[in-house]
Amino acid sequence: MTLPRRPKGVVFDLDGTLIDSEALVREAHFAAIGQFGLSMSEAQFLALVGNHREANDAQLLSYYGADFPLDRFIEATRAYVGERARRR
Repeated sequence: MTLPRRPKGVVFDLDGTLIDSEALVREAHFAAIGQFGLSMSEAQFLALVGNHREANDAQLLSYYGADFPLDRFIEATRAYVGERARRR
């Protein structure tokens, strides 16, 4: 890749540097899981933090079983985050 000019600086936003999304994602996960009549413990949530999507998907299925509606859970989580972002 060629850039039109040499950069003067680079910012690496490792979550928590510019924004801290963990609290919002936690809130979204807890709200979304409740929509399915389930609950999530703090320890379960913390086991998801910092992992890639595939690992989290596998972890969620291990918590709630193969019948867990993973795609609907992810949609509900994203919708919650989106709604909160629009309110700010």
